[in-house]
Amino acid sequence: MEEKIKLLQNQMTEELKQVTNSKTFFELQTKYLGKNGEITGLLRELGKASKEVRPILGKMTNALKIWAENEFAFEQKKISRKELEQRYENEKIDITLPSQKQKVGTLHPLTIIKNELVDVLTGLGFSMYDSPEIEKGVKVFSVRDFQNTLFVNDEMQLKTNLATGLIKSIEQKKLPLKVFMAGKAFNKNINTPNNAMFHKMEGLIIDKNLSMCDVYGILHNLAKELLGEKTKTRLRPTFFDFTKPSVQIDVQCSHCGGTGCNFCQNAGWIKILSGGMLQPTALQNGGIDSEIYKGIAFAVEIEKIAMLKYDIPNIDLFFENDIRFLKQFK
Repeated sequence: MEEKIKLLQNQMTEELKQVTNSKTFFELQTKYLGKNGEITGLLRELGKASKEVRPILGKMTNALKIWAENEFAFEQKKISRKELEQRYENEKIDITLPSQKQKVGTLHPLTIIKNELVDVLTGLGFSMYDSPEIEKGVKVFSVRDFQNTLFVNDEMQLKTNLATGLIKSIEQKKLPLKVFMAGKAFNKNINTPNNAMFHKMEGLIIDKNLSMCDVYGILHNLAKELLGEKTKTRLRPTFFDFTKPSVQIDVQCSHCGGTGCNFCQNAGWIKILSGGMLQPTALQNGGIDSEIYKGIAFAVEIEKIAMLKYDIPNIDLFFENDIRFLKQFK
């Protein structure tokens, strides 16, 4: 048994030299020091030895166990350090490499114009309202046309304008009133053949002593705020169902300077704003005394503002989601 102990010690020494990773190390440790390991087996065999040699063999076996535990502990530290160094080597960052730049997104041009409108109107004391895109019919401002309205069912429709949200503010009867809405409207007969959705801003003022001078002042100032102080505007009479008199603001075409081109359809001017005095029946239907109060309604076509401001030739570009187009508006 004494020779077996010496042989086992030499065998462990050689096998420890071959260990290269934690997996093989723990397998070797279990082989010799585990519950059913070689050294544990030697300790069990001591009971078979005679009483005379048992103390000597026991001392030698315990010495082997202590030696093996120390050797394995030392080897474990060496392997752990080696593996940690290898991990650091694999995970190290080369700071000489160029950095990976994070791409920053940008707002859609229509959103930019909408936000500018919100800033201008809230600065003038207007309150912002909102309403669902699907409404149950229309009230007061009844401008629905069955030929171009998009219906969800017999009662529900996609709103053709933003007036339905403004009507709800009238029903609250908190006068005087200065409100606006900015959002989507839906119509099958608009100038974009590939898209039945467009973006508008509609505003409403109800107060005493209002006149067409107030209408022109609001529309003219909006055009200047959105397109710049040098913007040339003109006022033209027009017709709307729920305002009388009604007008629209044209701005001089930025492409041709008013001489006429394809962008302005050779007119030299482009309509971007419209408005007028609310008809008395619109106020009366909302429960407001039209003898005391007057109303002003106005609207902004957001796509046209964006096309003029950013020199965009085709309205369909807004809806194609081409990143080459959108990234220009950072």
